[in-house]
This record gives sequence, structure tokens and C-alpha cells, in this order.
Amino acid sequence: NRRYPKYPGSIVRTILCWLTITIFTPILCGLASLAIILRPFCGSKCQEKVSLTFMRMWMRAVLSSAGVAYTVYGVETLDPNARYVFGHLTLVQVSNHTSHLDACCVVSSLPFNVVGLAKKSIANIPLLGWAIWCAGTVFIDRKNHIKAVTGCDKLARQLNESKSKSLWVCPEGTRTPDGRMRPFKKGGLVLAIDTKLPVVPMAVCGAYDVMQKHSYLLHPRPVKIVLGDPISTEGLTYEDRDTLTALVEEKVAGLITKHDTGPAPQDNLIVEPFWRCFTGQPDCTKSYSVRRKLTAE
Repeated sequence: NRRYPKYPGSIVRTILCWLTITIFTPILCGLASLAIILRPFCGSKCQEKVSLTFMRMWMRAVLSSAGVAYTVYGVETLDPNARYVFGHLTLVQVSNHTSHLDACCVVSSLPFNVVGLAKKSIANIPLLGWAIWCAGTVFIDRKNHIKAVTGCDKLARQLNESKSKSLWVCPEGTRTPDGRMRPFKKGGLVLAIDTKLPVVPMAVCGAYDVMQKHSYLLHPRPVKIVLGDPISTEGLTYEDRDTLTALVEEKVAGLITKHDTGPAPQDNLIVEPFWRCFTGQPDCTKSYSVRRKLTAE
């Protein structure tokens, strides 16, 4: 491995994880999909919240069975009642994209109502694709520019109408094949400008070492989710998209350089107990879902 010592049990963890996916996808993703029947009675906001709750359970179960312990840095700098755009969500979060497990780590650990953009092919996965759609994700056709723009416009309208949704964007567009960050695309940042939501640079460190692209073998590793300071988009226009993209890319790269250096003494190394995956949001006072201040380093 690039940085981490070899961990025993990769084969066992891989088997456990795929068994968890096989058993709990029909149950939890099925319940998340069935929540759509609540929409006529309590509205889309309530229905999406119920679907997201079941999806969080599923994602936490996947991380637990895979032996992934995660630590969140910098969340204390964010207003829990605000919205953002997260880039690796109202808030826009923008992050790098290293593994299939990025989404599990981000959605499981952040105390925000997070929605995102996903490639159209995921919508065709039985139960999982339906559940993600019910939780508010918008699917875009990356091969058709007009349809992709239409999907982004639809999501922008949803964010403008909502007072609770945050957005998670991976501007690289696809997972990295070698662990290195790829150039950022502008589409997700244009959404931030359109919705006037602040952008939070975010780095997911370690997920590439857990599950690499084109591999189904899992290696238990600690993962860090590091959030930077929000970047305001007030006053920005479409003409500022290149400047904003370059700034966010620089911030995310800086977070990766600083934090993607292997396990640190203050990192959480205890995997969340499997039974707790089916309870509420991870308790930040517990060692298996630690949220550290950036000043701790």
C-alpha cells in the first residue's frame, strides 16, 4: 500500500461487506424506496428525510462491515442550521472523488440534509438507484450536455425552493484511477453561484486505500473527512465560474496535502459497532464517530 501498513482481514472484511450489501440492500433501500408513498400525505421534504434516514443506515452498515473507521475534521466551523454546497451540501460541499465509499463516508458523517448529483447509470441499479432518487439525488447524463444542464437546473430549483437541503458535489466527475486528484469541472460550482450557497471545500482522505477503482477487494483503513472554511458566493456571477473553480480546487488540494499523510495519533481507529448503524446520527461523543477540531493538529 502507498502509506498504510498492511491490515489483516482484507478478505474477511470484503466477504462481510458484500454479504451486508446483499442482505441489507433489499431491506433498507427497499424501505427508502417505499417512503415515496408518504409524499402525498406529508410532502416531499418529509419523504426525502425518511428515505435519507434509511440510506444513512445502509451506508453506515457498509462502512462498519468493511472495517472503516472515520474521523471528521472542521465540522465545528459550520452552522448546523445553514445550507452549503460541499465539494468532495442549504450548503454546497465540494470534494475529491477517490472511491465508491466516498458517498458512504460523507453522508454518514455530516449532520446535514445532503443531496447530490449522480451519473444516470446509477438510477438503473435496482433498489439502490431508486432509494438514492427518493432521498433527493438528481441524476445527470454525462454524455449529453443538454440533458446534464437540464438536470443541474432542476437541482438548482430544488435548492432555491428548499430551506434545509445542502448539496454535495464531486467536481472531478469520476473516481480517480490512481489516487491523485483530477482537474475540477465547473458544473457543480455554477450551481453554487446560481443558488448563492456558500461552498465548503472538503477532502476525503484514505478512501482510495480502502477500495480502489476497478477493484472489489476492501482493505480496512481509517478515513478522514476534512472540511475547510466556507467560501461565499454572494455577488458572484456566471462569469466568475472559472475563478471560483480554481479557488475551490486549490483549497481541496491544500487539505489533501495537509491531511492525506496516513494515520495520525488523534485519528479515530475504532469501527462503529454494527448494531449502532441502525440507530440515529452517529454520536460525536463516541470514539467510533469522532469529530475533531482542525486546531487539534
